[in-house]
Amino acid sequence: MAGSGQRRERDRQTTERDLLEAAWKLFERDGPLTGLNLNEVAQAADANRASIYHYFGSRQGLLRAAIGKRLEELRPTWLEDRRLPFIERRMHAFDVVAGGEPTLVKLILLLMLEDAAPFNPLVLDLDRARSSIQEDVTEGALPADTDVDLVHVMPLAAYVGYGLMRDWISQELGVELDELDERARPVFEAMLKGLLAPADDATDD
Repeated sequence: MAGSGQRRERDRQTTERDLLEAAWKLFERDGPLTGLNLNEVAQAADANRASIYHYFGSRQGLLRAAIGKRLEELRPTWLEDRRLPFIERRMHAFDVVAGGEPTLVKLILLLMLEDAAPFNPLVLDLDRARSSIQEDVTEGALPADTDVDLVHVMPLAAYVGYGLMRDWISQELGVELDELDERARPVFEAMLKGLLAPADDATDD
């Protein structure tokens, strides 16, 4: 009986994995904002539509699971970044999210727009982010009056927003994506450097 139970669990894990991989490939092929055909996801995973509802509960559940799987795959990168100074951490996040994860960014937005259940990617792993930024403050790398939460949320909103609008901006400006990223990085870095100055040092024009 134990062997049978292990096989059922293994089969479930395999089915879930295949469904998530199929969904992700379809997102990348068709664009997640065009809608998700669950029948096509099931067919690509060699499963049935009912298994999606059984394992994930809903279309939104599938979206959440796909986002969670990709974030978990990126976790080693985020953990490694914790050893970097504040600006370098955020610049690396810009490179990973804004230019390298367009499907992830669009999926997050899609879920935020249509999911009634609370889901806020801007505060994902908030405790870890607070801890890292507070260390920066304690060590003097950020001003003592730093608003820890907002110094986490605002740069995150900036590079997630850039990642979402990146294709549109490229078309509107008539530049290739690589060139756009090269121009965007120093602007984002300059924004981050503005956070290093204490509020008392700010001058009015």
